[in-house]
Amino acid sequence: MNRLILALSTILFLAACNNSPSAKNLNVAQEEPDVINIAPDDADMNKAIRNANTHFYRFREALADTNSNYSDFAIKMRFQIGQESGEHIWLNNIVQNDSGYYGIVNNVPVNITTVKYGDRVKIIKEDISDWSFMDGDTLRGGYTIKALRSRMNKNEKDEFDRDYGIIFEP
Repeated sequence: MNRLILALSTILFLAACNNSPSAKNLNVAQEEPDVINIAPDDADMNKAIRNANTHFYRFREALADTNSNYSDFAIKMRFQIGQESGEHIWLNNIVQNDSGYYGIVNNVPVNITTVKYGDRVKIIKEDISDWSFMDGDTLRGGYTIKALRSRMNKNEKDEFDRDYGIIFEP
């Protein structure tokens, strides 16, 4: 498993509760990552999702580019649970064809049963909550990752950065 997918998996979140993430929540188990519960009205997370959608054109352009520095394309998509909540799941192996974007479910769903790890799904533009790709060692996009990382104290950030070796785009 590459470092980006591992880092993204540690930052999986489920919009439901009011728990505040810390690096403790971001530790990844060997088989399954922790889930971070975020309130649906969390201002920072909602801003990150809006930014991801506003700048999605950057993802589209990079995916179409042949730049060999670009790799590990991923999209986080919200899967609806009932009327009020949803589970945000990272998809990798992103491809585009005439009918849209598709990806492979890259997290073990916790509360949804309509998809499972490894399923190929069509990406619904309105349900995209984040996107990312690596440009060499630099993470492009990853707005929700950065929002959660900003809540870490300096030691937690340093440990996270050291563990994953990712440079975060400002």
